[in-house]
Amino acid sequence: MIAYKGCNTWAGSRLCGIYSVPSASTKGFSDGFIPRQLTLDTSDTPSDSKRNLIAFTSLRDGNWEAYVMDLNGDGVRNLSNSPNSDDGLPTLSPDGYWVAFVSNRGGQWAIWAAPAVGGEVQKLFDLPTNAPWGTGDREWINERISWGP
Repeated sequence: MIAYKGCNTWAGSRLCGIYSVPSASTKGFSDGFIPRQLTLDTSDTPSDSKRNLIAFTSLRDGNWEAYVMDLNGDGVRNLSNSPNSDDGLPTLSPDGYWVAFVSNRGGQWAIWAAPAVGGEVQKLFDLPTNAPWGTGDREWINERISWGP
């Protein structure tokens, strides 16, 4: 399965959000194949998937938050749930049970983690500077983090 941010311009309605397509599909639009829309918020941006989950960042609750949902779009969970900060760039741990994300809660950019099923967030470490991002195409929302061994 491939998840991507897009708009259904092929249908003329410009419904934007996260879409999915099977990774092994050999069909195209000319064969009647239509990607499946999973979310309806234009800010939803997928960043990772593992263990039948898609991690994504969204403004759907009024500020940037880190979310996960099932591959079919059900079970959307706000993992960061911090209305007074920007949270995002979620990435799933190799086993898919944890989600790491960036947050500026408390006034300092740091890496945090939460169970993929939801629960208490934990601060892992501060980033080396409180302004680790650039501007324009280097703004924080355009960056990515990954979980390594």
